[in-house]
Parts: sequence; structure tokens; C-alpha cells
Amino acid sequence: MHKSSVWIPVVLAISALALPGCSNSDEVTVVGKVEGADTLYVSRVTAQKVVPMDTVVLTGGFKLDLPTDSGRVAFYNLRFNTQASVRIGIAPGDAPVLDIDARQYLAAYTVSGSAHSEQLARLYAPLRRAMLDLDSLDQVNQLYRDSANYSDIVNGLNILFGQTLERHRAQLIAAMNQDTASLSNLFAFYQGIAQNNTLVPERDLDLFVQTSRRIERHYPGHPLAKRFHQDVRALQTAAERGKQVSAAQAKIVPGAAFPWSALKGKKPDGSPFVSAAVQGKSDYLLVDVWAAWCPPCRAQNRAWAALFAKYGGTRLQIVSYSLDGTPNQANAQEEWISAIQQDGLVWPHHLSALQGWEDPVVGQLGIASLPFGLLVDRSGTIVLRNPKPEEVARVLAGK
Repeated sequence: MHKSSVWIPVVLAISALALPGCSNSDEVTVVGKVEGADTLYVSRVTAQKVVPMDTVVLTGGFKLDLPTDSGRVAFYNLRFNTQASVRIGIAPGDAPVLDIDARQYLAAYTVSGSAHSEQLARLYAPLRRAMLDLDSLDQVNQLYRDSANYSDIVNGLNILFGQTLERHRAQLIAAMNQDTASLSNLFAFYQGIAQNNTLVPERDLDLFVQTSRRIERHYPGHPLAKRFHQDVRALQTAAERGKQVSAAQAKIVPGAAFPWSALKGKKPDGSPFVSAAVQGKSDYLLVDVWAAWCPPCRAQNRAWAALFAKYGGTRLQIVSYSLDGTPNQANAQEEWISAIQQDGLVWPHHLSALQGWEDPVVGQLGIASLPFGLLVDRSGTIVLRNPKPEEVARVLAGK
């Protein structure tokens, strides 16, 4: 911890570790006046995480020499011992000057000399207004908690709460539009109130996409731009999959024909699965979609194993379709095969594309969660959708 307000040794040491190739020529001097706080904690915002950089003892202000991202814009969090915080973005040639009131957790501040920091301030302003409004609503709630008409007051406060959120959303979008090409705009998508993001893909996907395209065009190769673009592409894929799932849920229902073409994948030994091996071969076929990483699936496997032990053969066959292959699985193939053995899934029909939720079967069968199953009769007609083991047992028992 430095007694001086000038930040030099620790920054350079940590920057050399976190930012290879960074030199003094890439540094920007950030000057600030602070009221109400005596300690400043500086962190670097990267595409992967927030990296603590230094702690500075304040004497009314600070002067920080902060590195850019190898000559590109870099972002920092300035957090004070009062829990107030300010985010800045710096680029070569900037000369940011801040005036910060850190007496409360919602800092009030002005900034000049840095386009990215100024845009961040514009994005922050609607959030601060909304939070102050909500604090006022909470004070009213506390004041009238014991009143006879408290339920009516709560209803009114809920309406005002919703209006505050809508106003915040509109003001946030308006702030983004003041500098549509700013890399700072990606932080708008992480703003939230009451643990809910203000901008959400279900409502604002077009804004996500437009912002991603602008940022990618103006900041090609920037790690934050690349990460945001990847996240938006994933959101687009999820939205498209959601549409497919919804459409399939309306079609893959009892009485409909089972879509045999959906069963594409490989068996544990790597050979291709052929659906003809199970079509019409038993009175009932259970298509069970599961994964080694899914605890409810693993618990239900024991019930399917018990039913197969009792009815397996011409009365019942089971196809176990695995959605293993998610990004967080180190060895999906190995985990899948191990789970088959551990859960006693002795039937021969196992398959997987090892693509996790990216597997086309998710959209083709309308799978919204795991475990998922379909019970199909000998003619290929769906009898039950998402049946519980006891429901399948009643059908197999002829009840």
C-alpha cells in the first residue's frame, strides 16, 4: 500500500505479468479528485476476469499511470473503501480527469479527457438514477409496512418498480446511442437491477447483435470485442435453438410419428447407430435422452435399469441418447462410457454425437431440459412424452 498518491512500482510489476509486451509508452496518466474516501483499489478488466492491480492511500486525490492494452483501449475499475466504484476506459493519447464523490456506494462523478470513460459515465448515470429511485421506494415500503392498507401500498410500489426498470432501460439505450461505436457499450449489457440484467436477449437480441457488429468493425481483434462477439453468437444460436425447441414441442406429442432421423450419432465403440436396429423390434421403445453430467438423469437411470431387467426384450427396448460433450467436460467420451457402466445400463443401444446442447436432436425432439424421454410403440407412434418411470411401468404392465 502506497502512502503516495502516485501509482508506479506495483502497477508495472503486475502489468508485466498480466500484459506481456506492455511498455511505458502505452501508459495513460489518470488524475482524480476524491471526496469521502481514503483508500482506492484498482483492478484491470480483461476478457476473462477482473485482475486486482494495486491499493492506493488517498490524500484527497490520485494520479495513476495505467497501461493501455498494447496500444488499445483498456478498462479499469476504481473501487473505494466506501464501496463506491467508477469504471474507466483509456486509450493512447487520453488525459482523463475525474471528480468523484465517493461518500455513498453510488458514486457521483464527472470525467473528461477520455472518450471511452465519458461514455461509461453516460451509461452509469441511468443506473444511478434508477437505484436512487428504488431506494426511495424501499423507504416508503419500510415506512408503511405496518399500515392497514399495506397490500395496496405494495401493489402501487410494484407498479412504480416496473416503471423505474422500464425508464432505466430506455435511458440506458439512449446513452448507448450517444456513441454507438464505443467499445464501452458492451458493459451496458451487464448492467442490472435486483439481480436481473436490464438488457436481455429475449427482448433485446437485435441490440446485442448490432452492438457486436459495430464493436467488431471498429475494434477488430480486441480481446473484449472478440469475447463479446462470441457471447452474442452463442445467444443467437440459443435463440434459434429455442425456436426449434418450441416448434418441435408442438409436434412431438403422443399420437405423432416418432422422427427416426433424429437418432444420429455413434455408439460407444465409434460405430454409427442405425435406427433400423430398434424400429418395430419390441412392443415399446423408450428413447431416453440423458447425460453423464446430469444428476437427475443418473438417478432415473436406476429406474430404467430396473424396468429393463423386468421387461427387456420383445416387450421393451431402450435407446439411451447422451448429450455429453459440453465445453466443461474434459473427456466427454470417457465420462459417457463410464456412466453407462456405473449405472448398469446393460442394453445395447447407446449413442451420442458428443455435442452437448449443440446436438441437433435438441431442436428436433423439442428438448428443453434433462432428463427427457419418449415412449414409442411398435408402429413408431409416440405414446408418452417425458414419462416418469412409474408411468412407463403401468404401460408395460398393461394397466
